[in-house]
Amino acid sequence: MTSDGRRIYIHEYSLGCLRPVSQILSEDVTRAIWATKLLKTFHHHVYEQGVLLGLVRSDSGRAVASEAQDQWGSSMSTLLRSLVRRRVDASDQVCRLLEEDEDVVATCGESGYLTFATGEIAASRMFDDHEPLHQLLVATNAGLGPKDLTMIRGRNLAPFEQALGIGGVSRHYFPLRVTLTPEQVEVVARETRHLLFQESIRMLDGLRGQTSDEALICGNLELVVRHLLGIEDSHQLQECSSQCG
Repeated sequence: MTSDGRRIYIHEYSLGCLRPVSQILSEDVTRAIWATKLLKTFHHHVYEQGVLLGLVRSDSGRAVASEAQDQWGSSMSTLLRSLVRRRVDASDQVCRLLEEDEDVVATCGESGYLTFATGEIAASRMFDDHEPLHQLLVATNAGLGPKDLTMIRGRNLAPFEQALGIGGVSRHYFPLRVTLTPEQVEVVARETRHLLFQESIRMLDGLRGQTSDEALICGNLELVVRHLLGIEDSHQLQECSSQCG
């Protein structure tokens, strides 16, 4: 892999199919899906509407962005390294989704896809990418897409097993073996969203009470995060806030 890095675009449904496999994977997948959305939300409110408009001090805004990337971005790298993907261009072939020497350095989301980049140049391509994702998917599946881009849709992800390895072993990975019921998956999702809400509040502590503009940015962002994560019940909000305080 070149130092430019590469792009990995994964449809949210594909990751969601992994949730029933195990308790740990259910937590990690839920975290990755929502953390990707939170990173995009934090970037918009703290950086684009805060730092760039002079409403948030640059050092404080960058500190919040750095903490969010360190905490949430690293968990995405760990998750993607733990997975294999079924190749659409080769029968019965699976390969590692993210190699051991690769790290996610930037994330985004669009049209139901979570997008990841493993290098700064790849990240620039990801953020500048305006071609409809369906067209990119068709081109990629036909072997005509960008060489640095991997796109995944459908039930084509599985947890890597050392004993199975990679190569022509797709039949051993699929169909996925599940251990959680839909009700258990929902419980995990709810608990994980609450943890992410608590983490979000802690990340904003450095901006609270510094200036009136920063306080306003924090208040607005907290409301957006609550809505995004579905933390709407007043009792739950009070409970989360008390635990963060």
